[in-house]
Amino acid sequence: AAAGAAAVDHQRGGRPLPGPRRQVDEHWLHRYRGWVYGAGYGAQLGLGTVTIVTTAAVYLTWLLALLSRGPAGGALVGLTFGAGRALVVLTMADVDDAERLRAAHRRLARLAPTARLACTAVVGLTGVALAVAAGVAAAGGA
Repeated sequence: AAAGAAAVDHQRGGRPLPGPRRQVDEHWLHRYRGWVYGAGYGAQLGLGTVTIVTTAAVYLTWLLALLSRGPAGGALVGLTFGAGRALVVLTMADVDDAERLRAAHRRLARLAPTARLACTAVVGLTGVALAVAAGVAAAGGA
């Protein structure tokens, strides 16, 4: 049910999800050493829920990690989700000037509908897989 709700929510677009309405504090950039800023920035974004939440899949990931019955399963859920989100960052690896940044933004804007559909499909398929697993477990097959 949660995966289905997340898939529907992901397609509605535009309306903010529950959670903080702030990003990482940019004042840190000049206040702290680079490694402190980097660690703080990474930790806040890595948690996924202490800055602006842009997809219901973040909440679904936390739920799946909690339902995984152990640290190893929870870590696998988090690692899978994090790897998927990191792929976007890797597409920006060659951006080193303003023109490449503008081109990257145009490319991401052009791909946004496809990415939204792909995320919705993954979240929906997760729901189907969980429903099948619950049915198998209820039938005594797991």
